[in-house]
Amino acid sequence: WEILFHKWDESSSMYIVTSGKLEVFDGEKILWVVKTWEFVGEMSIFTEPKLRSASVKALEDSNLVVLLAFSVEQLGKTHPEILTQIREVIEQRNKKNQSLT
Repeated sequence: WEILFHKWDESSSMYIVTSGKLEVFDGEKILWVVKTWEFVGEMSIFTEPKLRSASVKALEDSNLVVLLAFSVEQLGKTHPEILTQIREVIEQRNKKNQSLT
C-alpha cells in the first residue's frame, strides 16, 4: 500500500512495472490497475505543467523501472514507434477517465 506518487506532485519520470500491481486513483475513485509490463506516470511527461494527474499506490510488492523524461525523449528519437504507443495509451486512459466523471 505504499504510495508511489500523489496527484499534483511534480514529475520528471514514468515507471514500468516489472512485477506486482499498482492502483491509479483520484480521491476515492479507482481509475485503473497497472499490471506487470504496463507503465504509469507517462501523462505528466507529455503535458505542461509537469504535474501528476492522479495518485498511485502499490497493491502488492512490486518492482519498477524508472524512466526519466529525458530518457523517454531520447528513446523516442531512435524509436518513434515507442512514443506512438505511449501516446495511444494516454488517449485510452484519458477516454476512460472522462467516462468515470
